[in-house]
Amino acid sequence: MGLSAGALYYRACVAQIHGNEISVLKNYLVSKDKTDWMHFVKMVEQDFPGKTPVTAMGFEDNCVGFCRFEVPIVNEKQMPLVVASQAEIHLPLPVEQMQYSWRILAEKENKATVAIAAAKRDMLSGVINQARQANVDAVALNSEAIVKTAAFLCDTLKKDFGLLRIYEDKVKLLFVKNGILAKVTTFDCDFSAVPDEQMPDISLLCLDIQNVIAQYVTDNGTPLPLFLDGSGEFIETVSETLLNNRGIETSRLHYDFSRISGDESQEVDVVCLGLGLIAYEADVAYNLFGELYHKIDLEKKDIPRGKKKILVTAICLLLAIFIAVSYGVDKLRLAAYEKQMDTSEFKQLLETHHLRSIIAQERIDIPDLIRKINESTPKGVAVHSLSVRRFQRVDIGGSCKEPKMMYDFAQALATCKGVEAVRVSNQDSGEKNKQTIFKLTFDYKNFTDKRKTFR
Repeated sequence: MGLSAGALYYRACVAQIHGNEISVLKNYLVSKDKTDWMHFVKMVEQDFPGKTPVTAMGFEDNCVGFCRFEVPIVNEKQMPLVVASQAEIHLPLPVEQMQYSWRILAEKENKATVAIAAAKRDMLSGVINQARQANVDAVALNSEAIVKTAAFLCDTLKKDFGLLRIYEDKVKLLFVKNGILAKVTTFDCDFSAVPDEQMPDISLLCLDIQNVIAQYVTDNGTPLPLFLDGSGEFIETVSETLLNNRGIETSRLHYDFSRISGDESQEVDVVCLGLGLIAYEADVAYNLFGELYHKIDLEKKDIPRGKKKILVTAICLLLAIFIAVSYGVDKLRLAAYEKQMDTSEFKQLLETHHLRSIIAQERIDIPDLIRKINESTPKGVAVHSLSVRRFQRVDIGGSCKEPKMMYDFAQALATCKGVEAVRVSNQDSGEKNKQTIFKLTFDYKNFTDKRKTFR
């Protein structure tokens, strides 16, 4: 079963999959105005009493960033450490604030090309709550589900290709390497009502697409084959002719829906169908929720009281033994790792890792800071600018009608965790609208305290 909660609708697809054959038992499309998430999930489950389907839930990748880099090929146990050391270079925030997953796209000349999908942990809370409410088996990106459906129903696709998905409220460009989703680029546009006079804007969109596509070529240096998918109406708006005039060669993506039998009451949703395929294969690519979400085990067996006492005693004994020998074991393990990593490449990676760890600690959490400022800004105060410079105090420029509002703002900001020494550094009366122009400065966590150490 594939579940998806979009902006306007809840969707689901329940199917039986046997090798290369799919039988759709039922498709669902329900407006979010008519029900909520929990009632929708229960409605789907009630239609199949006595059955426990394997379920995957999808989510949009608007809050997910993608990056690629190369690392030396090492054994499976060492690879996560090597990837983590390089991830710090590319992630916008310290690793502990991010949730990321990685996949190996290709291996060549003792080097592996790694793709990372990453998101800020606190931005995933809404999707995690939905997954817990539905108690699904897996959570995956909708774009990954699209790639899975395309690979299953389209015979013309190669291992490396680009997929331009054009819909009313979004245009996404999916890049696939060796059959694996490598990156997703979302373009800011809305085709719900595009009059003729806005055609130049579409030309600018085509230019953006061309600039992004130019970064990706096949192994032999030729451009990636690009396919169009989505709503036919909006594909006509961004016509193939216009794309071709920009030097972008495209072809339509055709799904072979004849390979699907069963319910035809609703049009097959390629996202939900792909989520069902992911659930069937138990292969969740870019599983960002590996550490954040776990399915609830509803079949836990109760341990008899007598056995519980024996189990507790055994655990205590093992814990005592572990404490007694852990120091020696750690020393042996450390020596073993040092022997395995005694190469020039690993030494360079470790040096880079330590350097990036130091730099990561000095990075300021801009989204957290902006949230604190927004929560502290009283009514009547407008914030015009935010200036953040390394090892210097943070500056906020703003205006208000009465000077008292400025001091109320400073007092509210001073109560935020990590914010210290808030003071008004500049104040002036503007001529227009009799506004008070002001500037606040303050220290934020250890971001500005570090300057004392370097003096």
